[in-house]
Amino acid sequence: MDGKNAMVSLTLLVVLIVVSPYAFAQSEGDRCYQQAQEFEKRTYYHKAYETYEKARKRFLGMGDDEKADACRIEMQQIQKIFVDYPYTRKDAVKLLEQNFKHISEDERNSWLEKGKVDSIMSDGEPIYFAGFVANLQYRNPHLVKKEKLIE
Repeated sequence: MDGKNAMVSLTLLVVLIVVSPYAFAQSEGDRCYQQAQEFEKRTYYHKAYETYEKARKRFLGMGDDEKADACRIEMQQIQKIFVDYPYTRKDAVKLLEQNFKHISEDERNSWLEKGKVDSIMSDGEPIYFAGFVANLQYRNPHLVKKEKLIE
């Protein structure tokens, strides 16, 4: 190998050594971002949030502020879901019991089963709207009147 070929080979080797970690991290960040999108599509919001966070850290580490910001925006959207739908089924049952004492447990549970309480799926489980008690009271004023008469 002559000096010119050796220099070209050495230059290519240096470029590969310098660029490879960046390319790996970039593709790892992109892979995490795509995986987070898949989790979100399947309504696995906790997993999606964690995976967007992982992708964001990788993008920030590589100085890709644009992609890191895209992850941050997705994370904020998921946080809004958690604020709007903060209750697990156990929480919802407890709130129904506290606010509709005169209604039988079976009937209250039927509200959850039949969709009278606003909910969405997250991570394979229903989560319930923050204002569901007020919504039930507004849509069913007779229940509120009945509750006040019983007290």
